[in-house]
Amino acid sequence: MKKGGRGASHLARLFPEYLISAILPLDMSKKKTQSKKILITILVILIGLIAYGIHEKKEHTQPSRENSSQQEQLLSEHLKWNDFQKMAESDNTVVIDIRTPEELAQGVLFPKVKNINYYDPTFEKQLAQLDPNKTYLIYCRSGHRSGNALPIFKRRGLRAHDLQGGYNAIRG
Repeated sequence: MKKGGRGASHLARLFPEYLISAILPLDMSKKKTQSKKILITILVILIGLIAYGIHEKKEHTQPSRENSSQQEQLLSEHLKWNDFQKMAESDNTVVIDIRTPEELAQGVLFPKVKNINYYDPTFEKQLAQLDPNKTYLIYCRSGHRSGNALPIFKRRGLRAHDLQGGYNAIRG
């Protein structure tokens, strides 16, 4: 492709002159200078794109400081004990112990707790009777069953969170 040819004029519309001249035949001294300019331009563009990407990611993923703990609490399905206790105080929240009757004999975490045995064949039917306008906090012995129960609650259109580590993490 010649420097003054049709290809060069088309390239001139798309790229700066020094990029075009690096591609087209030039004498060697100019080519080295042009190569340095190209490398610097590419580096500047890459640094700019990386900086922009990091900035955008921070804006979209970082909640404001005053709302961050509330947002984390609402978004997290698996709550730590302190958050679980705080949410249990709400009038719109129901705590459900999904352990077996034998496990219940060990004690409960809250005085007003509803029991729905996860292993009971009518477990899902019992969930169907729950108020979809309430938030449900569920726990079991270790957190395994309650973690498995969360998708069942969600599938029924219920807002639910479970206690990380279950009963044993608190009283074990």
